[in-house]
Amino acid sequence: DSSAIYALEADHVFITLADGSENSLSNGGAYLPIDENNLDSVIFSKTDLTLNGSGSLAIYAEAGHGIVSKDDLIITGGTYTIEAASHGMTGKDTFCIADGTFTITSGKDGLHAENTEDSTLGSLYITGGTFTIAAQGDAVSASGALQIDAGTFDLLTGGGSAAVSMSYDTAPASDRSRSPGSGSDRREAPSGLEEAPPDSAAQTNAETTESDSTSPEDSETTDSVSQKGLKSDGTLVILDGSFTIDTADDALHAGRDLAIASGEFTLSSGDDAIHSDAAITILDGTYTIPVCYEGIEGCSITIWDGTFSITSYDDGLNAAGDTTGEGADPQIFLTI
Repeated sequence: DSSAIYALEADHVFITLADGSENSLSNGGAYLPIDENNLDSVIFSKTDLTLNGSGSLAIYAEAGHGIVSKDDLIITGGTYTIEAASHGMTGKDTFCIADGTFTITSGKDGLHAENTEDSTLGSLYITGGTFTIAAQGDAVSASGALQIDAGTFDLLTGGGSAAVSMSYDTAPASDRSRSPGSGSDRREAPSGLEEAPPDSAAQTNAETTESDSTSPEDSETTDSVSQKGLKSDGTLVILDGSFTIDTADDALHAGRDLAIASGEFTLSSGDDAIHSDAAITILDGTYTIPVCYEGIEGCSITIWDGTFSITSYDDGLNAAGDTTGEGADPQIFLTI
């Protein structure tokens, strides 16, 4: 009837998965208040939290999240199976993953980093690992910067691109030259999908008054339908990796600049396969996009090298420019 592990006060908390061990933690669907903090996850830490070791951990959150750190969350190894009504794993200041195997089914985001008090925080950094995520929200989401150096990613959000009805005729003529981020009317909502019901955690602890103990979803009211693959409200940087992503919304999405050095990408999207509200720079990589509304969309697009196969309902490449009148004109640079 609460968190299985609750770390209230410490310099740093370590949870080590012993070699060869199989471990499981669960919550029965309610979080009864025991102090002023809003407990809402199977593992809840008010301080820095590190999970390491080579064993396995299964987490079942009938309500709330799987793992939450209100400070830094660091994972350096282990095998994780998480089924959560809300987010799978959440870090507030920084969320760093060096290695591990992750199988996550979540009612909201799979991996989530968010800090509503400091825009320089809420970053998510992945240097390796294997990720299989089925989310009703975003598969991987950061309110700050998101950087991926390596890893294997198999991501599904919102039932995938097949859950979205797309056709060129669904976009009004004025929308066919739209700016990034203005495409909410160019596709129909996924059919047969419903928002996850409110957590009993949020209901039970509605009287919480401590501002620092606000649950991660308290700031998500306007973003509850976001069903993107890799999403950053800041910059998105990918150095390498293997990505198979099928999403109801954008497969890759950045609120600021988006840069890709290399990697193998198979992207199916009910909206844009690759989208930035600012500039997109691609140095190399292999991109197979069998279905999308638009293939690559940003204020400007610079492609130095790579192999691209794009099938889209609208544009393959769309440089929409800065519609505020203060930025550069739309530009596409291809080096051949």
